Amino acid sequence: MAHSPAFANMAPMEFLGNLLLLIVGGNDTTRNSISGGVLMLNENPAEYEKLCLDHLLILSKVSEIIRFLTPLMHMRRTATKDTQFRGHKIKAGDKVI
Repeated sequence: MAHSPAFANMAPMEFLGNLLLLIVGGNDTTRNSISGGVLMLNENPAEYEKLCLDHLLILSKVSEIIRFLTPLMHMRRTATKDTQFRGHKIKAGDKVI
């Protein structure tokens, strides 16, 4: 963000919004990945044992944890027009998951 031309002429509030999204999103995904990874290793002692015996596996374990346990629970969206989805009426402006 500091050096990208895409952010060079961005309004201060828009820049701040992007920065906050990055900070909050990075915090949630990192925290969820760490706690999910600890839980996964606790529930799968054989995988934990492999990791203890070969620390080089840590490099691939991080990617595997993110693949196995998504760090995002959901992504909220805002409806741009009135619609109906699976029998539910959604109005423009409604927040949906």
